[in-house]
Amino acid sequence: MFGFRFWGLSALFTLGAALLIGIPTVMIPNHFFSRVTPTSPQDYVIWGISIVLLGVTLFLRVRVLRYGCPVNFNANARLP
Repeated sequence: MFGFRFWGLSALFTLGAALLIGIPTVMIPNHFFSRVTPTSPQDYVIWGISIVLLGVTLFLRVRVLRYGCPVNFNANARLP
């Protein structure tokens, strides 16, 4: 289930998440937005963790919408 295609597409979604979060927060320097307080190393750590988790989550969501859920949930099943 978690082959090369999964990790490759997750990396693309992670890159998109990095741009989506990094540009408005000026973690990636740009001329469209400005920042009053300077960035600290802690900001980059939090940004890195956020983009990795968001990238994998977005890809899994798109995968479920496209191919359906890989787990068959039975509403009538009894829990042990």
